[in-house]
Amino acid sequence: MGKPRASGDVRTGALASGSGGATAPLLPRNDRTADAKVQGGSLFMVLLSTAVAVCGAFEFGTCVGYSAPTQSGIERELGLSMAEFAIFGSVLTIGAMIGAVTSGRLADSLGRKMVACALLLHYY
Repeated sequence: MGKPRASGDVRTGALASGSGGATAPLLPRNDRTADAKVQGGSLFMVLLSTAVAVCGAFEFGTCVGYSAPTQSGIERELGLSMAEFAIFGSVLTIGAMIGAVTSGRLADSLGRKMVACALLLHYY
């Protein structure tokens, strides 16, 4: 018993009736040259979005690792033990977890744009 096969060609769209959309391509192929400018713009937006996401991950990693090189100075200046400094270093991670859960719920109820605008209010 092998896998069921659709009769017809998925690329050309010549599928037998009743085979459903499970074998149809998810993205229709468009070979028009008039859409080349739009496709180039889409590629730019994909690259820009990727750059923004990478910068965000880099910024978070920098914040998490920021206190590691200065650990001995912070302990000495504030008079903290190793355990107290561990709590000091964990505050950012705990805050990130709470913020992720909270912002996810808010984005579901209010929408992404509204939450982004509300978070920007404290910068003014």
